[in-house]
Parts: sequence; C-alpha cells; structure tokens
Amino acid sequence: MHIHPQWSDARYQEGRWELNGDWSILKYPVEEARQMIARGKEYLENLLRAVDPNYRCVSFRSGSWCIAPSPHILSTLAEFGIVFDMSIVGGVRYHTRRIDLDYVNCEEDFVPFYPVMTDARKVSDKQEAIVCIPTNHFYGSRRQTFQHHARKVMGALKSRASSQEDAANSGRTVAIYGHEWAQADATPMQKVYEKGVLPYLKGRHLISDLAQLDYSLMREMLDSIRKRVRAAQVEKVPIILENHTKDLHDFSHIERFVMYVSKAADIKCVTLSEIAADIERGRFAIKTASVK
Repeated sequence: MHIHPQWSDARYQEGRWELNGDWSILKYPVEEARQMIARGKEYLENLLRAVDPNYRCVSFRSGSWCIAPSPHILSTLAEFGIVFDMSIVGGVRYHTRRIDLDYVNCEEDFVPFYPVMTDARKVSDKQEAIVCIPTNHFYGSRRQTFQHHARKVMGALKSRASSQEDAANSGRTVAIYGHEWAQADATPMQKVYEKGVLPYLKGRHLISDLAQLDYSLMREMLDSIRKRVRAAQVEKVPIILENHTKDLHDFSHIERFVMYVSKAADIKCVTLSEIAADIERGRFAIKTASVK
C-alpha cells in the first residue's frame, strides 16, 4: 500500500487538479491517518481478491517517504496487519514548505529491523509488532556522476526543440529526484553545491529507483548491495528497489538489468507478499538494538 495524502481533499477545477491535503501523513490527526490506511487496505484487498482469494495487504510505503518520527503511524499500520514498512531511505533529508524529514542519521538503513514504535529512524531493543525494511540507496561513482552530468547537458540542448512538457519529462533525472516538490525552496547556491559539487566529493547519493538509473548505475547499485550483504554477515537480505513507471522512457536499460538479474546465482526476485511470509516464518534475521 502506498498513500499520497495530499490527494485526500483534491478538487478538479478548470481542467486541473488542486491538491489541498498535507503531503505528509505524519501531519494528520491519528484518526484521519487511520482512515486513510483503512480505506487503502480495503480497496486493495477488495480489488485483488477477485484474482487471489487469499490476498492480503501486508506492506506499506508512505508518500514522500514520510514515516518518522510519529507517535502513532507504526502502531496504526500494525493494527491493520501490515507486516513491514519500507519508507526509510538512508541519507534522504528534506526541509521544505511541503516535506520535513531527516533520515541522514538512521540507526539502520540496510537490513530489516524492529523500529522504535515512535521513531522508525531508531532500532528497538526488542521485537515489535512491525518490521522496517529500508528502501535501498547507494552512492554512484564519480565517473558515473560525470557521465550523468554530460548526458544531462546534451539532453537539455535537445529538449529545447521539444515542447515544454517533453522537456520537463526528459530532464527529470535521479540527480533531481524529488526536487520538483521537495527542494523547491533551495537557493541557487545550494542547488549548485548539491548537484554540481557534493557528488564529486563523496559520490552521488541515489535512491534505488530503476526508472531513474541507467544500466551502468544499476550495476553499481548491485555491487554496492553485494558489498553491504557481505559486511552484514547474514545469509540473505530482502532488498527493496522501487520504480516509478511514469518516468520510464528507455526500456533498454531495464531489459539489460532484468537479463543480468535472471542469470545471477545470488539474486532471487520475490514479491512483497513473499517477503512478508518469510518474515512471519522467521526466515530473515531481524535486527534489534542488542544485535550488532
């Protein structure tokens, strides 16, 4: 289940949508948030049980990644039978007029963990009613950062001959992922530093959104995942990738990635329902604060 609460009171007026709701589910009173989750779960289960009578909604990803801190959101998800949340993304930070979150110093941003129920950025010292599995992130190499910036310049030159809509679509890359809505308040100097300087100092911070990565970055992503799995010293780790299909324009990179993954002996593609079942059967090591 994935909820964007800004649509909760949307109105269609004069040919366009007017979004009146807050963008963060954390800003809503507990009962309003509870009703959103209840309606979302009911809709999905009614829709999909026509295909699979045993289907149940078991996972959640909050709109704009907003999951922590909150005195009630994790408990509410657990109340509705959500087995795991995947809204934490290590290194993400937004402080704007629409979104306010900071996941730079999360206590865990890779392996599954039991969260402190009032703050999913922290690892609980005991088993809780819900598990957090972070959405994967990694740092792209300086070489790929340079190639990306070069492609962006070429794309910008080509887009000038296109319509405004086409130019906007072709220019939305992972370097500005989320910035259209989340970092609109950044100053010009902040934007220059974040997009043109910082990536060359420490590598480009990337959310593992396949729609925003080319094949070379997808391979770097897998290299990063394998390195972190070895460091975690666990038998298997569920890895959450994402994909905004509306942003896909060139399927060749996805096709190459799928072909590679299908032949990789150490990778198995599974559904979120399968991950939830494995959690419930104890097939994953779930981290607590007492387990390093």
